[in-house]
Parts: sequence; structure tokens; C-alpha cells
Amino acid sequence: MPAIADITVKKNDGTTDIVYAAKVPSSGDTVNALFRSDANAAPYAGLKPEFKISSRWNTAKDARRLDFVGTYNSYATDSTTAISSKIGTVTLTGSIAIPQSIPSADINEGVSQLTNLLVSSLIRSCFQTGFAPT
Repeated sequence: MPAIADITVKKNDGTTDIVYAAKVPSSGDTVNALFRSDANAAPYAGLKPEFKISSRWNTAKDARRLDFVGTYNSYATDSTTAISSKIGTVTLTGSIAIPQSIPSADINEGVSQLTNLLVSSLIRSCFQTGFAPT
């Protein structure tokens, strides 16, 4: 099992690093590990970007399933009360099944290719615009 650690990713400018700090490790199957972007300017923890991931066996117990959700909130601060409120959330949700009966080389290659598709410029552009390629 991987040990929890901070995760560094690039911001939209492609240059600046942002750290999602390891907040809570998973204590076992179906329990989320939690990462939060503490450097985000949002005034409350509940408004800061988060990423959660959990793992479990599938029903047949022949594959491990990992479920994840990432959230990036947009918020506004009321100038008269100074209270900040969420006005919308960008959400990434997914699940990956890893069969336990195939060679690790195939698992590694499949995971690398499929996750790299998510950060390809075409798919990233689709996510940013909200439209599939035409």
C-alpha cells in the first residue's frame, strides 16, 4: 500500500505548483484518504479544493476498485458581512477497477495510459469547455 504524502500538481498556468496537503490517511477499505489545497485563498477549509480517494474489493473479489472525487469551489465574499459562500463547484468523480489476475506490467501500462488521457491537452480542453470534441 502506498503511504499518504502531499501531492504537487501544476496550476492552470502550467508552471506554478500547488500542493494538496495530506490531511487524513485511509484507515482501511471504503474509508477516504483526504488531501486539501491549504494554499488556496478560500477563507474556510470547507471552501478549499479537496481530493478524496478510497479503495475496496469488487463484489467478486477479483479486482480492487478505487473511487475518487475532487472538488474545486468557487466562492464569493459578501462585502458587508465578510462571510464567504460557495457559488459553484467543479467536480471530478471517477472509479477505476484493477483486476488482480493480470500481469503487473499490464496493470501499470493501463493505469499510465488511461490516467494520462485525462491530462492530455484535448481532454483537458473538453473538461474546461464542457463539450466533447466534434
